[in-house]
Amino acid sequence: MNDRMISRRRAVGVLGALSLPLSGARSAWAQGRQPTMVIPYVPGGAADTFGRMFTDAFGNEINEKFVVENHGGAGGAIGIARVVQAPADGKTLLYTYGNLSLGLIHTLKDAPNILTDLVPVVRTIVTEGIIATGVNSRLKTFDDLLKEAAKEPGKISCADYGELTMSHLMRVAGIQLMRVPYKGGSPGVVDTITGVVDLYAGSANIVMPQIRSGKLRALAVTSPARIAEIPDIPTVREVLPAFRALNYQGLFAPKNTPSAVVERLYGQALSAIKKPEFQQRVVSRNAVVQPMGPDEFRKFMEQDAQDIAAVVKATASSR
Repeated sequence: MNDRMISRRRAVGVLGALSLPLSGARSAWAQGRQPTMVIPYVPGGAADTFGRMFTDAFGNEINEKFVVENHGGAGGAIGIARVVQAPADGKTLLYTYGNLSLGLIHTLKDAPNILTDLVPVVRTIVTEGIIATGVNSRLKTFDDLLKEAAKEPGKISCADYGELTMSHLMRVAGIQLMRVPYKGGSPGVVDTITGVVDLYAGSANIVMPQIRSGKLRALAVTSPARIAEIPDIPTVREVLPAFRALNYQGLFAPKNTPSAVVERLYGQALSAIKKPEFQQRVVSRNAVVQPMGPDEFRKFMEQDAQDIAAVVKATASSR
């Protein structure tokens, strides 16, 4: 039996030992154990920003005060593992990027599988994405990036925090970039601004303020449509039609959380994110509320997992 199988069985064993029946879940809430929201990235990134916004709205909806825990590192795997091992009573939850978490399965040995070790509760938002470089970078346009990367494979560096956008780009463009690992998106932004790395690909919520302040320059938009604030910047798909990347966030609970608890959490979360004030805050940060319930969200992620696996396989075979 390999290490991955042993690790997975241990995780499942822990979940089985700690899971509570519905009556136990109710008593946990009644006993007043303070709920915890785990965000598996360092503070300051898009997952942290939107995660705290959601946690505030969700907490107000259920009249509970959440403790927010940031567990950065290993591309989010440390924070995910924290929730995998938590009691399955609906009191310890995970807020994260679904697509980034799925990517961990292929990029990190023994990473927890967000689809098998946890249960999706609700998809909350979809974020716009941007590939950016420092304002003093030699790369002035997306075309510059593609031409230089093709001419000198591995010379252009990019911040890598578990995000697979650049893997998609490398696959469809037939180029090779040098990945520099980071614990989260915000440190990668800082090093792109200062020129330590050449590129950062991530949420417009994080990138746009730096573009407005003149610290970063947008090269391409990774989401399907151009961004109104930077209308002259093309989408990657305009240049490379085979490109696909969708950044979405959601709420997850430990695997053995009773279905009645999951449904209750979904109803409460849906009520919170449908409120106009929450939606306005999301839109102002270059994202949109696009909810999915537990079953729909799971099916959506299962398809996304297949697409991501295909991208990873194609990228590896092209090296």
